[in-house]
Amino acid sequence: MQLTDTAHADMLALRARWATPAAEAALDQVVLALRESRPFEQFLITMPRVQDVAGGKDLRGAPLGRFPLEQVDMRWTALGFAVLDGGHLAGADFRGAELAYASLVRADLSLANFEGCLMPFARLDGANATGAIFARAVLSGAVLTGADCSRCDLRGAICMGTDLTGARLDGANTEGARFLKFATE
Repeated sequence: MQLTDTAHADMLALRARWATPAAEAALDQVVLALRESRPFEQFLITMPRVQDVAGGKDLRGAPLGRFPLEQVDMRWTALGFAVLDGGHLAGADFRGAELAYASLVRADLSLANFEGCLMPFARLDGANATGAIFARAVLSGAVLTGADCSRCDLRGAICMGTDLTGARLDGANTEGARFLKFATE
């Protein structure tokens, strides 16, 4: 997937804002709050562009893959361009979150809940998504090559242009899911 110039610039800006010592300290506080089921928005108020996200739950571009985040509550969090590669996210609750262009390559997403998430162009290559819920999620343009989606719930998901090459869908519930291809010339 080739990013447009605008999307590429946005990705670079959102990821770069986490590269300062102050931002790294804020992210440590956010992760601690997530693990303790506490609000985390107050740790982000000085972050650039946080005002772009209603409610301040702005983790766009954040490098979260190195943190153990099993069973955390990420509902309604903005995670566009976030890097969760190799992350330990089993049982995490992402309902209603925005994960456009997020990278979850080889992440453990088993039993995670992505119901109603916006996940266009997300990367889930090689992810373990066994038993995960993607009901009514928008996965248009997402890449799930080699992902294990056994027993996952894809009811009503929109999978337009989604790459499922080599993905395991054994026992997956795909009732009402729309698997369409992007138009080509």
